[in-house]
Amino acid sequence: MNNGRKILVIDDLEMNHAILQDLLQDEYELLSAMDGKEGIELLNRYQKSISLVLLDIVMPVMDGYEVLRRMHLSDELSRIPVIVMTSINETETELKSLSLGAVDFVTRPYVPAIIKQRIHNQIATCETQRMMNAVSRDILTDSYNEEYFYQRAKEMIGAKPSDYYDLISVDMERFKLFNDVYGMKEGDRLLQYIAGKLNSVAAKEDGICARFNADRFMLLYPHHAELKPLVNNIKRYLDRYATQGMKLRLKYGIYHATDSSLSVITMCDRAKLAADQVKGQYDQDFSYYDDSMRRRLIQEQQLTDEMQDALHAGEFEVYLQPKYDLVNNRVGGAEALVRWNHPERGLILPAEFIPFFERNGFITELDLHVWRRTCEILAGLKRQKLPMLPISVNVSRRDFYKLDLPLVLSEMVEEYGLQPEFLHLEITESAYIEDPHHLVETVSKLKKLGFVVEMDDFGTGYSSLNMLTELSIDVLKMDMRFLQSEEDRKSGDRNKNEVIRFVVELAQWMGLKVVAGGGETEEQIALLRAINCQYAQGFYYAKPMPAKLFYEYIEKQSEM
Repeated sequence: MNNGRKILVIDDLEMNHAILQDLLQDEYELLSAMDGKEGIELLNRYQKSISLVLLDIVMPVMDGYEVLRRMHLSDELSRIPVIVMTSINETETELKSLSLGAVDFVTRPYVPAIIKQRIHNQIATCETQRMMNAVSRDILTDSYNEEYFYQRAKEMIGAKPSDYYDLISVDMERFKLFNDVYGMKEGDRLLQYIAGKLNSVAAKEDGICARFNADRFMLLYPHHAELKPLVNNIKRYLDRYATQGMKLRLKYGIYHATDSSLSVITMCDRAKLAADQVKGQYDQDFSYYDDSMRRRLIQEQQLTDEMQDALHAGEFEVYLQPKYDLVNNRVGGAEALVRWNHPERGLILPAEFIPFFERNGFITELDLHVWRRTCEILAGLKRQKLPMLPISVNVSRRDFYKLDLPLVLSEMVEEYGLQPEFLHLEITESAYIEDPHHLVETVSKLKKLGFVVEMDDFGTGYSSLNMLTELSIDVLKMDMRFLQSEEDRKSGDRNKNEVIRFVVELAQWMGLKVVAGGGETEEQIALLRAINCQYAQGFYYAKPMPAKLFYEYIEKQSEM
């Protein structure tokens, strides 16, 4: 009884076809090709349904060796088992056939019962392997799945425990947004392309590749392997979407495995941890794991566990650092800066918690708290009949996508009876890089409502000039600590001074105000005055201070 499995017979003698037809027709459906060329055509047409190929070596047009070579070049065809059947009983012919991918070699005349059993065994072996692959592989990308990766990686490392390996976590940023914009089918095609590249490199380097979840892959291969050609290749492919406003980036976390006693799961976690360190960073795609990351992760986890309660308990305090008007020689405003007054650790500076708050999403809740507290401080100036001064607040890139900023901020200033121009909004380049169109649209709405928009840290990134041309901003803020090193300050580096001068002149030409942050010395302030910079902020004038001291500072300044 025919079991539905197809066998392709490639042979130039009709007699051989007739013999095999008579022998196998009860169990299999036979397809016939009279030469290798015709055989390849049938293979391409029925590749998914052919269970086995019976192949002659000596044929016109295209011989059996060439058929084997062409099958070997195709991922799909190379998975079909081939039994070579020939009258040439030579060791060289058998060896060559097997080296080109044949699974068995049979010489004529053959015993019918034996050939039938060999065919049965090869098909059964192949089907078993396919079933195993179905269990071990991701359907979409044909990469290993996570569980099978752990198993294979353990076997590879265990076989050569003295060798060094690299585990590489590959994560795509903004993939969910990509699916929303281009659709799931295009997202699947993108994943298949990336998986194909990663699997190709893994195979070339005697490694393995797995898809761990929607857009994260894991690689394992010997330490000597070169990653940069792969990275550059994929980057060029992703750049095609940049022209359509979608900037996709892959982030690579690398764990150099030197201790084979560690579990593979732990190794993968460390590679993932390294990749997470560069997520959201436009200027860095690679990160190598070190133990400080683990210590920092533990510390961050402790702070994460406490952050919500800390917010409700009022532990996050807003400090104010004055901005000095260099033209009128008086205080011209301030910047709101958050501090975490931890009951056990004392005052924690923002550099220790803002980065991971941005990663875990808590930054938006914290920003809302800072904005509200800043509005309270502004209302306090008004209530105490002190001079009204604008106060700048930071706006995280996450805020642009989680909040309706024009609505939230306009309702907030209205609640406190404030004019929008007293709440200055500091934005950074990272928000522009992520979604320029959305940022431009949101800033335009904020400007129409009367808010003042500042570009923070101008000149420290790659897209600052692009932002200037597309965004309707009011103030440029440059940080002199980025523009001048300690050595530059001591030597009075003219080149760096000219850069600062250029930024100020550019801003004036565009009708923008300039705030120079990080002003710490009398020499720096003198330079800023000489090039007609309007505002300076830094320790030279005042350190960040609590609201109570800020009120006293403003009162004292107003009496002078």
